[in-house]
Amino acid sequence: MSLQIPITGVAQDYRVPGAYAEIIYAQGQANAPATTREVVLVMPMLTTGIWTAATLYKINNVKDAEDGAGPGSMIHRAARVFLEVNKDAKLWALPVAETSGGSPVAATATVTVATTATAAGTATVTICGEDCAFTFKSADTVTTIAAGLVGVINAKTWLPCTANNAAGVITLTAKLKGISQGTATVSVIRLRATISTGVTTTITTSGAFLGSAVAGAEGSTTEAANLATALVTIAATRKYYVVSSSNDSTSWTNIKTHVTTKTEPRRGLRSVGVVAYTGTLAAMTTLATGQNYERTRAAWQKNSDWDCAAIAANYAAVLQKREAVDSAYNFDNYSGPDWLVPPAYSNADWPTSDDLNDAISDGITAIASNDATSYIVMSCATRSKNSTGTVDDFRATQSRVVSVTDEFVDEACINFVLNHGSKKFADDERLADGSINPNQKFLPSVLKPSQTIAELRKQMDEYELAAKIQDADKTKESVRAVKTGGRLETGFDLEVINWLDQMTMRVAEISNA
Repeated sequence: MSLQIPITGVAQDYRVPGAYAEIIYAQGQANAPATTREVVLVMPMLTTGIWTAATLYKINNVKDAEDGAGPGSMIHRAARVFLEVNKDAKLWALPVAETSGGSPVAATATVTVATTATAAGTATVTICGEDCAFTFKSADTVTTIAAGLVGVINAKTWLPCTANNAAGVITLTAKLKGISQGTATVSVIRLRATISTGVTTTITTSGAFLGSAVAGAEGSTTEAANLATALVTIAATRKYYVVSSSNDSTSWTNIKTHVTTKTEPRRGLRSVGVVAYTGTLAAMTTLATGQNYERTRAAWQKNSDWDCAAIAANYAAVLQKREAVDSAYNFDNYSGPDWLVPPAYSNADWPTSDDLNDAISDGITAIASNDATSYIVMSCATRSKNSTGTVDDFRATQSRVVSVTDEFVDEACINFVLNHGSKKFADDERLADGSINPNQKFLPSVLKPSQTIAELRKQMDEYELAAKIQDADKTKESVRAVKTGGRLETGFDLEVINWLDQMTMRVAEISNA
């Protein structure tokens, strides 16, 4: 007999006891509490860190990340943001080795100070949104002013670059080699420089980001390859939010492969990947639609003052914080005290309404800006197209769809194991017309399929009352449970509750002249 309700990877001859679930998104017409959702930062470490790459570590405080991954590493920077926003989550680090072999290059930029000062003033270099200011005196030379700035920059050990001075020319060098810290076209570590007026001295940069002087370059063993190696370490460990500072398609595909494999029914380690990007919308769209996957969250802020590690960490922190309380939490226009990402510095980088609509339609979590702050426009998964990637399909794009469904399935599986894991199994007694006998006997040590139907329907009622699903009566009617040998096969539809995204109003004013 073939399986009546088959799921991927669990064939009829697979005999290992357990509860296995498969979630299929965007199906149908196109029109016990779950376990804590833990977070892991899968990002490069520096050689100055004491940790070993591809090894899992618990982060209890920022000092753990600083010492373990190295001051100014992506993990250090991400942990600083995450723990400022969300101190209650279980946070882990999985360090990724830096690119090596061949001739890897660290991205650089220069800041040039010219002409001895004729008055006192202040020079400021802003790196990743953080001002590094030095106050100088009249007659201070360019070397003195540059040296002062270098001292301030290097004292901020959490910054992702170091500074050195040669006769008034400051070279900023990424602490991490490779393309993830900036190339001639990808602006990850943003910078700008200003100086007081009326001092004669000037200050200029080689460009708006590291990589504008010398582009980052990979060695023969790339960061993306090292990311894949590190992810193997947690292949059998569930960390729900897998957070990466990577910003290239190869790395994102490695994360997708990792999450997809872990989510298969026999593993049941359902999780999502969280990444960020600061380049153009066109480039971001290519990356997001290339994923087209319901378990990838990709935040985008063009030319952000923050780097990808910090943005991804803040996004993951609020996801974990809010979804831990309400898996259907509405992130539309999300801002507040725990959203720390500053607005894009230049108004020209603020996305237009058309940009935002295009981004959402392509599964991008766009970050918009105004004079006061930035905000998440809508929390999206990159799943925005059909299976061929050619037709828009928005059904599984909002992150609520995966979040609620994962929680429901986790809870159902936990309940099954706790309540029925060691029971015997018998089929329901049926009447002559094939319907289940309502007067059949139930034994405490024996499970029958109809009992599971009742339990799932009860859970559906609870989720509807918690405003996590909708149309529970229709959902309850869809529940099926059958006995195939020693296997209980269940299946049902689940409709996650909508977010209130829009309100429209048409007013016709009809007073007489």
